[in-house]
Amino acid sequence: MKLTTLTTLTTLITLTCLLQFSTLGGYAEDSKDPLADIKSQLKDPAKPFTLIVEFSIKPEHVKEWRKLVQDSVKQTKQEPGCVTYTCHQDAKDPNKFVFVEVWRSMAAIEFHVQQEYVKSLLGKAGELGSAPPNIRVLTPWVPAPPKPKDEGAPAKPTDPAVK
Repeated sequence: MKLTTLTTLTTLITLTCLLQFSTLGGYAEDSKDPLADIKSQLKDPAKPFTLIVEFSIKPEHVKEWRKLVQDSVKQTKQEPGCVTYTCHQDAKDPNKFVFVEVWRSMAAIEFHVQQEYVKSLLGKAGELGSAPPNIRVLTPWVPAPPKPKDEGAPAKPTDPAVK
């Protein structure tokens, strides 16, 4: 099998798993491709970006969802392309969960959605969820400040009167 055919098949399988949550839970979402949508919003898919993903979970399934998420978060943090991956529960609405994900590149998120624990979580999201997830893509606007050249050195006085 040619590499391009294998890549295409892998992508289709991944997208099927990513879209699974939209049909399993009895709610319908656009038939758009979430990964293609994410990629289309990035000026440079090789650069870092942030995803904000909000899930609405049926009240009777919140406990089960929390257990599933806990395992997924732990494993995702070990992925080579993951910079930050946290899940927050809304303080006003305990049925809403917000993932804050920072990825090194588009390739990192493509790798992420191929992992079994992610496929499992997304599959369960359709069962346990009350609406399709809301996905926002953010790109850095203000670059991070540069690191000091020597973080361990004591600060040098800036006042010339101090000697």
